[in-house]
Amino acid sequence: MSGQKDRATIDFAVARSLVQSRIAARSAPSAGDEWILLDECTIERDWGWVVFYGSRRYRETGDIRFSVVGNAPFFVRQEDGATFRAGTARPVEDYIADFEAGGCLTIRCA
Repeated sequence: MSGQKDRATIDFAVARSLVQSRIAARSAPSAGDEWILLDECTIERDWGWVVFYGSRRYRETGDIRFSVVGNAPFFVRQEDGATFRAGTARPVEDYIADFEAGGCLTIRCA
């Protein structure tokens, strides 16, 4: 035995599912709309993923009327599936730098 604890890690499919559950619990962005994950925007890091989401109607139409603001991305830690929400006041790169420096994000999801 090496003395190291075995760590349960997750893959991106599990991380994606965790975020999908979080956004499904939120109110719809507008009547007849729903939140969707923006997989092509996902940022992968050594520690896990930054997962973005947005309005299905905006994605399908590009119509600015369906655009939403304030939907901060989720950070999902690979080692344990812990999920955090970033803020929206600064660029996401700033939140990533804070997180990687051992800082915290605005909200730790239960």
